[in-house]
Amino acid sequence: MTSDERVSCRRWTPCLIIVAGSFLCASLLSCTSDQAAESAGGRTLSATSTNHSAPNTVGNLASDGGTNTYADKYFYAGIPKATSALPHPLLVLTNIGYVVGYDDARKDPVWVCYRLFKVSNVTPPPRPKQFVVDSRTTARVASKDYTGSGYDRGHCAPNRAIGICYKEQAQLETFLMSNIHPQKGPLNQRIWERLEEKEIIDYAQRLQEIWVITGGVYGEHPGKLASGVEIPDACYKILVDVENQKPRVLAFVMPQTVKGDEAFEPFLVSVDDIEKKTGLDFMSELPDELEDVIEAGKIERMW
Repeated sequence: MTSDERVSCRRWTPCLIIVAGSFLCASLLSCTSDQAAESAGGRTLSATSTNHSAPNTVGNLASDGGTNTYADKYFYAGIPKATSALPHPLLVLTNIGYVVGYDDARKDPVWVCYRLFKVSNVTPPPRPKQFVVDSRTTARVASKDYTGSGYDRGHCAPNRAIGICYKEQAQLETFLMSNIHPQKGPLNQRIWERLEEKEIIDYAQRLQEIWVITGGVYGEHPGKLASGVEIPDACYKILVDVENQKPRVLAFVMPQTVKGDEAFEPFLVSVDDIEKKTGLDFMSELPDELEDVIEAGKIERMW
């Protein structure tokens, strides 16, 4: 079994969310000409460019063509669950290399899950140059909605890492605007990018595979771009590694105010802290005793 074929032994159970009706490759059939103009770097995502066209259904995200489901590949110990503290229903969007819990009211992804693994070649495909409206969403956020806002289009699932592990089509899908939320330049271009690099170049290669959950932390009255896209106060990330058949985690919360050259350690928090800030319940399929232990603990240093 190759690294790409390995999946988590944990299965997810349905929760109170709305599930998207189709993959991007099918939904792009209904794109307008304006949306098509935002195709990534001149390489257009199309219905014929991938075989991943099966619909999502509650209880079984679409299969990759074999016995493995996308849920198994990208969720460690279950899909993130919305608690009563999360005010809006979420739309689950399944892509080749990652899965999104999207909030149409915020016009942002609330959580994004993906899995990285050891590969023989860590050279990614060429970076796409433009972003794509995701026609599966009601918000239909466009790249131009960020123009002149003072915020970067911050990837949740990182284009480089997804491209390395899942190849060109998957990398293109990271440029869907449903994978993007506002980040200040020093956060997006410096410390967050360094953390993304560490995930794929260090951890995934040295540890064989890791699972990642990431998204934004929003205040009670978050700011908004002129287009209505809500601005997270901070961004969170949870890394999961299985060592000797037991999970271990690193959890981070990085505010928009970072300078960008800081060390990672000051931003380490517990998973419980992130759950309180986001209204999400992570890794809910772990035995309660184990979940309580790994989520309450705050790791003081990087792996």
